[in-house]
Amino acid sequence: MAQASNGCDVELGLAQKNGVHVADDKTSSFVYQPLAPPQEPYLSLEDIMELHGQTRIDGANIERSLGLTEAEAARRLQLYGRNVLTPPARTPEWQRFLLQFTNVFLLLLNGCAVLSIVAYVITADIINLYLAIVLLVVVCFTAFIQFHEEGKALAVIDSFAKMLAAECIVIRQGEEKKITTDLLVPGDLVKVQNGDRVPADLVLLLCRGLKAECSSLTGESEPVSCTHKTSAKSTPFFECKNVAFNTSLCFDGMALGVVFRTGDHTGIGTIAKLASDTKQRESTLQKEVRNFVRLVAVVSLTMASACFVGAVFVQQAKTVDAIIKLFVNGFLVIIVANVPQGLPATVTSLLSLAARNMAQRSVLVKRIDCVETLGSTSLICSDKTGTLTKNEMTVTDVCASRLVWRNAVSVSVLNFDAKLPTFVGNPSDVAIITYADALCSSKELRKMYPIVFEVPFNSTNKWQLILVKSVESVPEETDMVAYEVIMKGAPEVILKKCSSYASSKARTNQFKEDATEVFRQEFEDQYKAFASQGRRVLAMCSKTFLAPQDVVFGADENGVYNFLYQK
Repeated sequence: MAQASNGCDVELGLAQKNGVHVADDKTSSFVYQPLAPPQEPYLSLEDIMELHGQTRIDGANIERSLGLTEAEAARRLQLYGRNVLTPPARTPEWQRFLLQFTNVFLLLLNGCAVLSIVAYVITADIINLYLAIVLLVVVCFTAFIQFHEEGKALAVIDSFAKMLAAECIVIRQGEEKKITTDLLVPGDLVKVQNGDRVPADLVLLLCRGLKAECSSLTGESEPVSCTHKTSAKSTPFFECKNVAFNTSLCFDGMALGVVFRTGDHTGIGTIAKLASDTKQRESTLQKEVRNFVRLVAVVSLTMASACFVGAVFVQQAKTVDAIIKLFVNGFLVIIVANVPQGLPATVTSLLSLAARNMAQRSVLVKRIDCVETLGSTSLICSDKTGTLTKNEMTVTDVCASRLVWRNAVSVSVLNFDAKLPTFVGNPSDVAIITYADALCSSKELRKMYPIVFEVPFNSTNKWQLILVKSVESVPEETDMVAYEVIMKGAPEVILKKCSSYASSKARTNQFKEDATEVFRQEFEDQYKAFASQGRRVLAMCSKTFLAPQDVVFGADENGVYNFLYQK
């Protein structure tokens, strides 16, 4: 984190004591302690207002809060630094290329090349010089292939930086402004809503149905419901529901929060630092190659020494020239002959082909020598789907006849809350509305069926419900209005709420048939079959009813919705 010099601290009216930044302002007790445990999630709204006095939070109406002034934001930006993650130290390209030659197999080949050159100098045999050149070419080619493949993997990893939010909405001087996230400072008041990525660690002051997907932190792809209620002191920091963590993706609703951690001091920054400090271990292939090289070296030296000593005694070499000739032919040449010169190039080529084939299947291999380890794996067990995948879903099956299929598409467009036209939102909702929008305009359909009431999905009910005005005609002499209730949710829950099902075979009774026990069993077998194939299965249903024009839909004190009484 960048810090200003001592002279600049005086100019800004800021003091720095023991690594703690203190704002010299009598209206604020704000103390930025990035290395200390966070305190904001466990403070009441009044305490946060006192702590962040310069943020000018309106306790009566959070949305009317004024936020920091531009001058104060500039001061804090200069003192605390930009809201960016410090990139890990990168090895220069030239150094990374030279490191390829430290491979034990390449070192063995380099040793053979040197011995061949020594043999050429001693005997002036041009064959030894050719052999040395070939070995050096093989070494350089193998090093270049490894360097090139690693470079492509590093380029993909660098693209992960795009996960971080580029812009965000901040409230400063009483106005909403869109700024780049690197300009955020502790104390800024930030607004996040459906489809946004959280730009820094925020403590929520106002939350309206916001859900945050924190797979980058926890690996869990399911969105977590947020709240502005103060967390208990015993709650672990990463389990605080009133905190929106940096890089989390927002769904369903909006929230206002105060920035209390930026850059490397956020939750994702801490994880990134731990990951960068991790030492790189040898792969299984590297260990096997190292053991193989040792075996080849021992066998070569033993065989060469035995042949050299045996040749000296057999040929009774007594002169220096005779001994040197036997040393070259009976020692150096045997060592070079025992080394499989083509093996490094062959192994590298095969690993590169395997890495390329895996890349075509969206599998990133950071180090090509790890391909062998992954190739020998027969089973991978994981429940961290958000970590291993892009957390994107696609509709694969629709279990219905033609008529019911069209109805299901209409219901899905109305019932799924994904932002148009880019379709950002819950992965399941985005998948279905993307599928449906290709068949009928979701914008037009929403205009035809305006939503008048909604019950959001929760893990207890396992369903989501909306009410829309129906297009069915109603006799003019009545003061009733036709409404349609539409639900989506877990198949077993939706099935229990249905007494009939839509069928193209039922030409009478508005294409409805009674949901008999036979149908219920078939329905259950079908969704279990989908689930066994790794599908996320959703069921949908609808019902039309009449209600007075002045009716106000809602729930009574027992949580029972009044439209359930309508006919």
